[in-house]
Amino acid sequence: MFKKIVLGVIGLIVLIIIIAAVSSGGSSTTATKAPTQAPASAPVATSAPTAPTVAPAAVAATWKDIITFEGQSIKDTETFTIPSDEWRIVWETKPGQYGDMNFQIYVYKAGGTTGAAVPVSVAANVIGAGKDTSTVRGKGNFYLSINTSQTYKITVQAKQ
Repeated sequence: MFKKIVLGVIGLIVLIIIIAAVSSGGSSTTATKAPTQAPASAPVATSAPTAPTVAPAAVAATWKDIITFEGQSIKDTETFTIPSDEWRIVWETKPGQYGDMNFQIYVYKAGGTTGAAVPVSVAANVIGAGKDTSTVRGKGNFYLSINTSQTYKITVQAKQ
């Protein structure tokens, strides 16, 4: 299962590199043409001044804490419910008494009628100290599988 996730991540990275190469590979040239002048007898068109365009104010997203996990060992968390289509995992980890260790967070969608958990994403995979925010999409019931021997704090937040 871990190999499938790693291969999927590698495939995604390769795809992004290919798309970036194709997108930036072409260059366009435009021919410049000398401006033409209207005959002296032609009327000159003028346009009325227009009001400046004002962009609407950006709406800042608000986030609601759903659940927080703290510890320093391998564990599967309790199931939690996400009410919105977009949510995030805010995490921080620090080496413990044994020094730099691996820290991984795997996100699973809790099983529906079949009871089988469905892997969703890898929210974190670092060695040593680190902190970041990982965005996840989709509402429903989820749980995290945490693999580490370092101290950590993880907060799950739903977008309001």
